[in-house]
Amino acid sequence: MRDKYWDIIKALGIIAVVLGHIGILGYFVSLYHLVLFFFVAGYFYNEKYSTNLFNFFAKKLERLWWPTFKYTCFFTIFHNVFWTLYNGSLVKTEI
Repeated sequence: MRDKYWDIIKALGIIAVVLGHIGILGYFVSLYHLVLFFFVAGYFYNEKYSTNLFNFFAKKLERLWWPTFKYTCFFTIFHNVFWTLYNGSLVKTEI
């Protein structure tokens, strides 16, 4: 069963990262947001996921590398299309 307390802590961490990236309270946020993420990740760490090294890396490849590869290919292929749409129809710079 999920604990709402930890969901709120994770949400505050996500908000802190967003605020840090857009420059609001950047210095203050940078003091704690990484510590918060490492603490929460360590709290939820379970050794059963790392007992078999092959399965651990296979799961990481499946969950992290493959989606990243797919989206990178998609955006690389359609980069010029998106750029043309952005410059052609959305931004009018005629004087």
